[in-house]
Amino acid sequence: MYVLPLRKYSLTERVLYVFQLKRVDPQIVVALTHRHRFLTRKVDGTERDGPLYKRLLWPIADVILEWAHYTWLWYLCGTSGFLVCQKDVSP
Repeated sequence: MYVLPLRKYSLTERVLYVFQLKRVDPQIVVALTHRHRFLTRKVDGTERDGPLYKRLLWPIADVILEWAHYTWLWYLCGTSGFLVCQKDVSP
């Protein structure tokens, strides 16, 4: 069983760890997590504050990120599942 130690990992270290883990045992389930408007809004739904250029560019980046999640990012990362925020799922 593989368990990450509790120390902080950088993003590149985490990605490399997942790729190495999938190479060792392809049966391990890995999933991408998606939350609508991830870059423009905080978890509670309020808009993020920041410079004007970020407030103008992040909505465009949100659309590109959402498109990438649904079309090719899952394939690139080799994931088995796709997790969606509960607020984004309609009843």
